[in-house]
Amino acid sequence: SVTLSGVKALIEERTHRVERESATAITQYKEEVSRQTLYPQMLDGSLGAEPCSISDLEPTFVEGLEYASGLRDLPEVGNLPAQVDRFFGRKKQLNVLRQRVADGNRLLTLKGPGGMGKTRLSQVFGAENRSTFPGGVWFCDLTEARTEDEILRTVANTLGVVLSEDKPVGQLTHAIHGRGRMLLILDNLEQVVDYASSTVGIWVRNAPDAVFLVTSRIRLGLQGEYLFVLDPLTLDEAIQLFEDRAQRTRPDFTLSSESREVVGDIVERLDRMSLPIELAAARVALLTPQQILERLSQRFRLLKSRR
Repeated sequence: SVTLSGVKALIEERTHRVERESATAITQYKEEVSRQTLYPQMLDGSLGAEPCSISDLEPTFVEGLEYASGLRDLPEVGNLPAQVDRFFGRKKQLNVLRQRVADGNRLLTLKGPGGMGKTRLSQVFGAENRSTFPGGVWFCDLTEARTEDEILRTVANTLGVVLSEDKPVGQLTHAIHGRGRMLLILDNLEQVVDYASSTVGIWVRNAPDAVFLVTSRIRLGLQGEYLFVLDPLTLDEAIQLFEDRAQRTRPDFTLSSESREVVGDIVERLDRMSLPIELAAARVALLTPQQILERLSQRFRLLKSRR
């Protein structure tokens, strides 16, 4: 006959074994156990053991059962930085990216000038789609990389891989492939785009379940690359962003119909680009929107006079 202690020992052993395997295997096991409904069966006694209550079980064992049965979400896998402020707009762009990934695109490049919001958009996309990447969402900042070795070291540090001196590209390929369905965000790749083929290109070909989202000022030129050119914010989105960031500096900041028009002129002067708008909004601690606009106008006149 099946005893409660026996069932506990069996499931604990299987849970510990699966925890040592890849995130993909954990997901598959979670689905398997959920179908078997072990958790409710243990509580109602239908496994053949005496019915028990949650209070009869150890807390860590209950937690493991809830993960396995789908009653509790698995801990998030990856290293996405926490978002510290609100994100505005870009719903259309997020939907397009999501659809392209669903259609089978595995190398997507967000292209645009500096300050357009590529990095933030990539992070938001990763955060909103974590559930589709059981192997994790991993953010890799390549701002300081200048050589192929620096790309490899940065990606390895992001994924927690200790590189050997022999064939580091292949070692990372194996590590990425082993994580199954994962998203690797490679931020600011433009200054090392010459090494894209010998790194990203190899990973894309040999890790068929992984998705790569790149931010860059220029395209990579790799086979299978989907190029997504990021446009400026809409006028409404740009004004909302200015107002929100201004309120972080001055909580009492509000827009009247008159000042909204002025802010509209400000964001247009800044080409509706995210970073310049945020920097301008921070100036409300010292200047009114009208004063900010006047200073911007003076700078543009100065630049034109020097041509």
